[in-house]
Amino acid sequence: MNNSIYVLLSVAVGIGAATQLAMLGAMGRERGAYEATWISIVGTIGGLAIVLVIRSFRGDAPNLPAPLDNRWPFALVVGLCSIALVISMRGLEPYLAFCGLFATAYLLSVGFAVPRIGAALFLGAATAGTLLGSAVYDHIGIFGNDVHEATLQRAGGIAVIFLGVVIVRAAP
Repeated sequence: MNNSIYVLLSVAVGIGAATQLAMLGAMGRERGAYEATWISIVGTIGGLAIVLVIRSFRGDAPNLPAPLDNRWPFALVVGLCSIALVISMRGLEPYLAFCGLFATAYLLSVGFAVPRIGAALFLGAATAGTLLGSAVYDHIGIFGNDVHEATLQRAGGIAVIFLGVVIVRAAP
């Protein structure tokens, strides 16, 4: 796969991180920061467990010591996380339960992209994506969060970050 694909993946997971931030903000407003963090972490762990279970069913067992080298412990984690999410999400918009999956995607993409494009380029591209997504979400007040108008100064700052990504990518 061309390294440019990994840079684009990094920008995309950065936009996903912005989505997670906006969702955390919405949950934090309703429940509190600690509770929003709890819901996000439970979703992240459950999401990773789902990935490991699916891989196991495809014949690719986790490369971990026993008993974590098969799907059953992870299937149990999926069940426990599902129960915890259902209980924790009572009274919140159901789509907010997916908040933690953005962190799962981010963490998995680190494992795929960093060995190929390096930590600096990955983090720069992910940061650029996070800023871009966050600025758009601020402008529209997504998930009921406060509106923060897009300005030329904000756009210029984001452009500088993207320029930094181009410079890091071009470096030998």
